[in-house]
Amino acid sequence: MVNPSAPPLNDDIRIGADAAGLWWFCWSFGDRIAHVDNIDIAAARIIQVLGCPGR
Repeated sequence: MVNPSAPPLNDDIRIGADAAGLWWFCWSFGDRIAHVDNIDIAAARIIQVLGCPGR
């Protein structure tokens, strides 16, 4: 059963380069999450947004 007031959160994570050639983790809508060298920061931000506590 799904509560229609709170549908499950989900998104695609992509990797893309900016104009300077730096690579970033990005949300599917294009906003940057973190530089690819900052995997811990990227993971923390993804967990915070998608609501995956305890991981």
